[in-house]
Amino acid sequence: ICGAGVVKGFEGKQQFQLLGGGANSVAGGYTKGDDLGGEIVGTFVLVYTVFSATDANQQGSIRNDTALQLMYRIDVAGQGISPDGGTGMYRQWSPDDKYLNIDPPPSSVYYNDSVPLNSIYSNDSIQLQYRNEIHKLVAPATVYKTARGMSNISELNLQYNLTWSFPVDPSFTYFVRPHFCEIQPPINGQDNRAFWIYIANRTTGSYTDVIQKVSGNGFTMFKDYLVRIEAEEEKKQLPLFVALHPFPDNSAHYNSILNGAEIYKLSRSGSLAGPNPDRPPNPSSPDPSSSSSTSSPTRLILIVAGGVVLGLAVVSLLLLFILRRTRKSKSSSNYIGAGSASKSMLPYSSFASTNQTSTSNLPSELCRRFSLSEMKSATRGFDDNFIIGVGGFGDVYKGLINSYVEIRRR
Repeated sequence: ICGAGVVKGFEGKQQFQLLGGGANSVAGGYTKGDDLGGEIVGTFVLVYTVFSATDANQQGSIRNDTALQLMYRIDVAGQGISPDGGTGMYRQWSPDDKYLNIDPPPSSVYYNDSVPLNSIYSNDSIQLQYRNEIHKLVAPATVYKTARGMSNISELNLQYNLTWSFPVDPSFTYFVRPHFCEIQPPINGQDNRAFWIYIANRTTGSYTDVIQKVSGNGFTMFKDYLVRIEAEEEKKQLPLFVALHPFPDNSAHYNSILNGAEIYKLSRSGSLAGPNPDRPPNPSSPDPSSSSSTSSPTRLILIVAGGVVLGLAVVSLLLLFILRRTRKSKSSSNYIGAGSASKSMLPYSSFASTNQTSTSNLPSELCRRFSLSEMKSATRGFDDNFIIGVGGFGDVYKGLINSYVEIRRR
């Protein structure tokens, strides 16, 4: 059903608008600020087509306790319109290129990669016609002077849809307003061009013939629809599709057009918040799969090298232990017995303390001096078992200092 007026959302950091003025009406007014600008055009009854999963064509209205959030305002086939370039309502219109989502027919004799599936129409010289003064404020003239249509092959156009896809939050109702205006001179009469409108993959009712609705080329019009987007498991956003398809029975040209579109999120629950977005990936963090695959050889090399080093350390410790045991055994075998085990001699090197100076072999013609500690070590502290005689100057002991010697103690 063709709407008689419009409620516009805010342009700013938070784009919310609460309807007021009655259960089925909107109060007129307009405000503008540094961070928030908004518009409410006219005071009138709002009528919409409501969609549900089971009942596709109901009549409804937006109550005065409903909050609106602007999601998209699209200048189809245009370059976009800045807030200062419109009707004075400080609304920004964005280009539609990134929302265009046309799937080519899977098999068609009319289609190949060189055939464009959409066409851009522009007519800056056309004199636009409005139903009333309020309709002049609904959208800038620039929106209606450009449009996007289908290919130039009528038979091909019957095999696919002219489609736009808009990501939205699930579990909300959305207000969708497509804008239309026939700006091509050849399309100047009823039954020249008619098409179906699909919102969220659901038909909106009967076909649309723009000239039949507004009585001529260059007349502007828009349609208002409400559609509910239900949640799907593990999906934080879902696409809201707006699609057009030619109606061949009452149409001389198998084609469809769109000049602009507006989409608002509606809520009566007190919140317009959608699900939390996914955290963006950290560019400094490598991909786990790639890092694991690239680090596997390095990790293997490190493990092998560590095992080799550990093995060498164990072998070295074993060799050192065996060497020390062997040296001790050889030292013990150098003891000289004195008639009994108690009189065996021990080498000086086995009992010398660590703070003693090591002895050195001197030439035989030089006299060597021995310290008291060396003599004590050689005789096990002048042990009586090592006495081999008694002289005029004291006891004589048997000792071993590099060779067997007699040590006399006074």
